[in-house]
Amino acid sequence: MGTIFVDNLEPQSGTSLTLGASGDTLTIPSGCTISNSGTATGFPGITMVDQFRLNDDVSIATSEAFITTNLERSDSRGAGSFGSIQMSESSGVFTFPSTGFYLINFNVNFYGSSSDGNLLSAIYFTSDNSNYSKTALMQQSANANYSISFGSGATQVLLDITDTSNQKVKFSAGAGPSGTPAKIRGETNQNETSMIFIRIGDT
Repeated sequence: MGTIFVDNLEPQSGTSLTLGASGDTLTIPSGCTISNSGTATGFPGITMVDQFRLNDDVSIATSEAFITTNLERSDSRGAGSFGSIQMSESSGVFTFPSTGFYLINFNVNFYGSSSDGNLLSAIYFTSDNSNYSKTALMQQSANANYSISFGSGATQVLLDITDTSNQKVKFSAGAGPSGTPAKIRGETNQNETSMIFIRIGDT
């Protein structure tokens, strides 16, 4: 067994480089670190976790409405993200950084008048970057406390993302049936209404 000392390996032609053959075992010795600045495929396990939140309250009508403002990445009081590539967001539309299976959690806190007795939140999905359909829904009755209703709820979905250009998600919320708008709670230093994205494996 010999040792080859090199600083860089590149394919002689094309863009693919193969190490070993079928049935071989590649051993990474104890103490070594594999540093990845690109996209790793074929490896099991979680490769990305990202989280966003509302940084301020958002008023919502009694009917369902999309959340398009006051969104920020959660990055304070210990909150953080994991992975070399992350989600991107524009006007409430979230784009996936790579293909794969993604678990999405949507947590909502809201308050409004006591007659705003229903709370709903939903995750919407598009496969053509245009037409969105509801893929997950939470709906419940809020508890009236004097003149204020408080409510919270969570919904989640596991998506198989095969086309990052056209497959995207956005989030909605609503309260009713009164004519008084409710508010989705938001805070810049803690998650009150938040979205968490976990890439759990390859598609």
